[in-house]
Order: sequence, then C-alpha cells, then structure tokens
Amino acid sequence: MCNGCLGGGSISSPQALAVRCGMAAAVATAAAAAAAAVAAQITVMPQRGLQLSSPSNALDVQGKGCCLSSANQVRGYKPEANGCRPGAELEQETARGAAVGLDSSGSAKFSNSWLEFFNLWSSHTPEYLPEIFLTLSLICIIGAFLNLHLKNFPIPIPVILFLLGCSTEILSFTSNQVQTYVDPIQSMSPDLFFGLFIPVIFFNAAFDMDVYMLQKLFWQILVIIIPGLLINYILIFWYLASVDKIVLKHTPWLLFSTLLVCTDPMLTAAALRHLGLSRSLTTLINGESLFTSVISLIIFSSIVDRTLASQSETPHTLAYDIAYGIGSYFMASILFGILSSKLIQLWLSAVFGDDVNHMSIIFSILYLIFYFCELVKMSGIFTLTIMGLFLNSTNFKPGVEALLLKFWNCLSFVAFLMVFTFTGLIIPAHVYLYVTLSDIYYSLNIYLTLIVLRLLVFLLMSPILSRVGHQFTWRWAFIMVWSEKKGMPNIGMAFLLAYSDLFLASEKEKAQIVFHGVSVCLITLTVNRFILPIAATKLGLRHVTSPKYNTFQHFQELTKSTASALKLDKNLAGADWNMIEKGIILENPYA
Repeated sequence: MCNGCLGGGSISSPQALAVRCGMAAAVATAAAAAAAAVAAQITVMPQRGLQLSSPSNALDVQGKGCCLSSANQVRGYKPEANGCRPGAELEQETARGAAVGLDSSGSAKFSNSWLEFFNLWSSHTPEYLPEIFLTLSLICIIGAFLNLHLKNFPIPIPVILFLLGCSTEILSFTSNQVQTYVDPIQSMSPDLFFGLFIPVIFFNAAFDMDVYMLQKLFWQILVIIIPGLLINYILIFWYLASVDKIVLKHTPWLLFSTLLVCTDPMLTAAALRHLGLSRSLTTLINGESLFTSVISLIIFSSIVDRTLASQSETPHTLAYDIAYGIGSYFMASILFGILSSKLIQLWLSAVFGDDVNHMSIIFSILYLIFYFCELVKMSGIFTLTIMGLFLNSTNFKPGVEALLLKFWNCLSFVAFLMVFTFTGLIIPAHVYLYVTLSDIYYSLNIYLTLIVLRLLVFLLMSPILSRVGHQFTWRWAFIMVWSEKKGMPNIGMAFLLAYSDLFLASEKEKAQIVFHGVSVCLITLTVNRFILPIAATKLGLRHVTSPKYNTFQHFQELTKSTASALKLDKNLAGADWNMIEKGIILENPYA
C-alpha cells in the first residue's frame, strides 16, 4: 500500500493551498507569458514539480500568472522557486513529470512516490533543509516535554500535538516566515507518509507482544478477527450507506468502512499498560487490535488492487483476485515473515556481536523487507508483524532484547509525534471551506455508532468466545469495546484514500474524508481515555494489579512504617504528627 498504489494526488494540492490564502493581487505579466506556451499540456504543482494533466486542469494563465495559480503567488513565491522556468528547464521538468506517470493498467509505478520525492529533494529541498531539520527537532522536543509533564493531562498527547500543528498552520496564513517551515512538510506524498511512519508501529507492537499468552488465546483472537471483524465491517458499511451524509460511490464507501474498522495497536497497548488488567485480558485486547489493523490494511489494499485490475486491459475475475489475494497477502507474507525472522536470528548470532550492530541491522532490514514486499505484491505490514512476533520469541543475549525494545519504542514514539503533528499542519488548509457544524455532528454520530456496533458484535460472539477460551465474560466484552484506539493507521489510510484521483474527484469529497477520518480518531482517543479506567474499576477488573501499582503500595507502606518508628524518637517529640501523617499519604496514580 505504498509508492503510488493509489495513484495521483499529493497532500498539498493547489486548490487547498489557494484556499489557505485566498485570491491575491495580479502577478507579473512576464511570468504569464512564459507559461502560456505549455499551459494546455502541463500543470505545475507547488513544490512538487510538473505532472501531466488534462486540458481542463491546465494552467490558468489569464490573470493569475505562471504556474502560481493563485496558490503560490499569494504566498510570496518566486516563479523561479516553483518550477516556472522557460525554455529548456521547463521541458526538463515536463519530461520529469512524464517519468512518474501512470502505467497502462492505470496504477502508478512502484517508484513513483520515491521518484517524486527525490525530484523534489534535488530541485527544491536544499533551500528548505534547515527548516526541515529545525521543524523535526522542535516536534521531538515538544513531544518529549509533553510526554514528561503532561502524561496524565486530561487531554491526550495526540490531541495536543494535533492542535499545535493546527495552530502553526493557521499562523502560517499570515506569516511568510512560518509558511517556509510548513510548506516542506505539506509537500510529502501520502504514500511516502504511510511508508515512513506506519511500518515501525506494527513491528514494534508485534515485538512487544506477550507471545506466550498470545498462543494460549489464539482461538479467541481468531474468532474475533475473522467472523467478528467481518460482521463489524458489514454493519459499518451498511450504516454509512444508509446515512449517506457524504456522496460517494460504492468503492470509496468500502474503503472508508475499512478505515473506520481499523485500530491502532500501539496506542491500544499504551492505554492498557498501567491499567492493572489481567495478563490474559490485556493480551487478548492487544492481539485483537494488532491483527484487526493488519487485516484492515490487507482489505484496503485488496480493494485498491481489484479496482486497478478492473481498469486494466486484461481484467481478472473476482475468484482469481480472491485466490491471488489469499496466496500473496496471507500465505506468502507469513512464509516470508518467518523466513526473514530466521535469517535475522542467524545473522545476529553468527556475525554481529555488539548492541549497536543489532539495532542498525534490524532497523535497515525492516524497511528493506517492507518495500520489497510491496514491490512483489505481498503485504509488507503483515510480513513485519509476523517477523516481529517470531523475533519476540527469540532468546537474545542478556540485555539485548531490552535494548532493542527501548530502541523500537523510541522510534515508534518519534513516528507517533510526526504523524499527529503533520496531520495538524495539513488539515486546516484543506477542510475549513468544506466543513460545517453538521460535519462535526456526523463525526460524533460515527463514533457513537462504532461503539454500539462493536459492543453488539462482542455480545453476539460472547457464547463462542467463552467456549473456545476461558474467563471470557460480558465484562471483558465491555472493556474490549472501550479499549479500542484509532490513530496512525487510520490517518494514513485517510490520506491515501482522500488524495487518490482513482476514487475521489472533488475537493469537497477529499476534505470530508480526511476530516471525518481524523476527527473520529481524535474523538476516540479523548473519550475512551476517560471511560476506560472508570469502566475497568466499576466492573472490578483491576483487582490484578500491575507491577507499578504493587511498587507504589509497597513504597506507601514503607513510608508509614518509617513514620511510626520516628514517633519514638525523643528529638521529634514536639512534631505535629497529625500533619505528617496527612502529608505522607500519596495519591495513587494507578488506583
């Protein structure tokens, strides 16, 4: 699901950039004359080079000037900085745009996103390098500060990061200096956005899984992710098609339903880490979240591939596509993931001997395997998940596994910071003209409907789940409903769907898909943060405490016993022990 699998489009479209600033004064007539010769053949996208387009999308040179097309000119760009160069340079850019076009089947070539990225990097990025590195550094510093001081703040950190990104984007409306820091981020392709940040999330979630309990709960998880996921997916699709708030065709509805049924395994695991639930319930929730998100992404890719195949010169039958999808996305991915994990284990044990080499080899191989799988039409995400699970069960030398886990947690945290901050930088300029109060109400309606449908599915599956496993009750079902977190995979799929020219044509449709996809994630993170601890306490599921809870209780008892011993000290006879006893009672953060 990377590198142009959806074809066309970028996160930073000319229409959206034009919306940000409105119409400005007329530009220089000399620039307009330079673009008139090629106006019917090419469209210059801001900071993205040239792409072929139809005459209807050609440059508007009447009153708007060369390739600034109202978006760049109002933002103070010079024609030379945005590809508006006459003569040979413009012809070279046109050839470059043709080199990254669509193939005969209608699908983008595998290297499209990377070709566009390197073209952008070589032709436009050097002047933006200081801004890019400064922006990334500031995001990491702010994220570390928030994680250190606002971990227990009522508003979740992802929502705070999103709001900070939105504030920066709104500030760039009136400041050209802020604008120079925002623009390089917005030029990122949706495929590149997905391919950079999402793979590390799934590998880390699998590598951090309790494999022993996962094996014991395998049949329960299998029941949840096959019939349960299918029922939930059908109910969500039926709801969206019935309400019909967004006017879409059949295929976009299927993809949007896949987006809504997906979960974020990393945020789900983080929400349960210090909640004090039983080990079996925690593993059941984490395993269900991981495999639900993996299968959702496979369904998303399968629908896209099926659509592209139907547009090719030799379309395949539905039975062929199903058989091919099962063979490539499931069987081949599982086998390749197992093989990759075994090769990594052999390599680490036979060649490398220090911790730095362990981390560097796994980090480099992870992205190599992901993009190789996408190249040969396997599921890169599923392969990394299988590889992470098998590496998780590997016996490394003492200290290496803990170091690798910290390393992947650090990378996942950086990806988490970038995804939510970048989303805040992208959203406002694209949606504010097309979003009304009714859209906010619709997002809330979607969230409540997802909760009701998920609860209904678990209640229907409870008799089967209680028979194939142990301890499963309606209390577990209720906790599993509220433990669901939506986040980075959902946002990645929202961008892939919204900025694909294969499914959505109008800017309003794209804006609504992005808005509802992101807003449902933020609502889920905010509401479930409050309800999940309360529900776990009221249902009596926190009686099995976590190690940190036990540590706190032990520390509290030691403090009280020390205070009792000090009461016998004659030098402290005049102390106000009532005030001391009140002062040493600490608030339990895990209660």
